[in-house]
Amino acid sequence: MAKKKSSKGSKGKRATTAPESSYSSYIGKMQKQMFKADGVAIGKASVQSLNQMLIFLVDRLSVEAARSARYGKSSTLNMKAGTTANRLVIHGKLGKEADAFASAAVVRVVEATPKPAPAPAPVPVEA
Repeated sequence: MAKKKSSKGSKGKRATTAPESSYSSYIGKMQKQMFKADGVAIGKASVQSLNQMLIFLVDRLSVEAARSARYGKSSTLNMKAGTTANRLVIHGKLGKEADAFASAAVVRVVEATPKPAPAPAPVPVEA
């Protein structure tokens, strides 16, 4: 956790900490979707364990994608860098399924974005 440095004029105030990202709410929503009919619940310790695992995995994927983009001399992350990171970090069948799922999600987002209207054709001027 990173702490903010306090300035000289703010004596007596405590330094605030930056909020840490958490996937706990998403884990709960996913659990409700998967086990709706069964009535199965996930304990708090299990949610915390899954949360730490997801934070670790996302961190490893982002570091590997950045490394791949830097190796390709690109200043931005693109689909190829993400796919390469996914193949390097997640091995086997799970990696292939995650790659297919991510590709399908990108295609859905690209298709859902509205395309700009074409420019009107120029009107010929009679002389």
